[in-house]
Amino acid sequence: MTVEITYEQAMNAVNMVQQLHDKTGALFESQGLDPNSNSIAAKELQTFKRPKSVFTAYSQGGSLIDIAADHLIAFTKTITEPAQSIAPWTIARSVLEASALSSWLLDTKINAHERVRRSLALRYEGLSQQAKFIQSLGQSTEIVNKRIEEIELIAEELGFPKIRNKKNERIGIGQVMPYVTEIIRDTLNEESYFRLYSAMAHSHHWAYTQLSYRKVEEMTLQDDNTVLVEKHLSVELVWWLCVKVAHYFSQPIRYKCELYGFDLVSMDTIIGDVRKGIGVRPKNAS
Repeated sequence: MTVEITYEQAMNAVNMVQQLHDKTGALFESQGLDPNSNSIAAKELQTFKRPKSVFTAYSQGGSLIDIAADHLIAFTKTITEPAQSIAPWTIARSVLEASALSSWLLDTKINAHERVRRSLALRYEGLSQQAKFIQSLGQSTEIVNKRIEEIELIAEELGFPKIRNKKNERIGIGQVMPYVTEIIRDTLNEESYFRLYSAMAHSHHWAYTQLSYRKVEEMTLQDDNTVLVEKHLSVELVWWLCVKVAHYFSQPIRYKCELYGFDLVSMDTIIGDVRKGIGVRPKNAS
């Protein structure tokens, strides 16, 4: 961190994140469920061969916004007194991942064909993981496998070729699903921070000792190589994490607003007010 943050500034940043959640949620509620007639979404639904497939992509993206929003509120709770020092990092990771996946599906710069391709890949990935879960329970995956076959058939009818490896094994539908790290890199340019959050989520010593603990200098033992530490999350890091999660969440909700033809001016005003309310931003914050 290259800026000094007071406790009051950090707590105000937490409040701004809460406002981002509440105000954008209220805006979406006021706009209704259906895209406006002259919106990008409406045109895609009218012109794509199978409108249901486009709508499925929108539904997936919207669900991921809900997931990101839920994590966003959980994040504010972990940094409200009594604050946690480790949980905020892992929850920030969840906000980032859900926001990036939603942005990947709702991106207004892609066409309906590409949107459906991505949707199919995500559906296959989810069903594959479901099959592995069921298999780990020692139960039959027949129902899930049948659903995968049905989705692949839909993909073929839409002109997407089967995706097989050299052993003729299915490895995707629509396209091979990119690693989530790649999606985060390409949608939000946050690969490095995702790796940092993941290090925290996976309990890597090098990460949590630097970010979630501090030395207790007065309790340093006689052995110079042994130092006692205590859990701690600095106000600078509280503020910085708020900057980051607000940025992550803002992108997919803005995409959905633009895609559906909702009130983008009001959305941008809310996002802009939150950024101003949080205040000066760190050098490397997006």
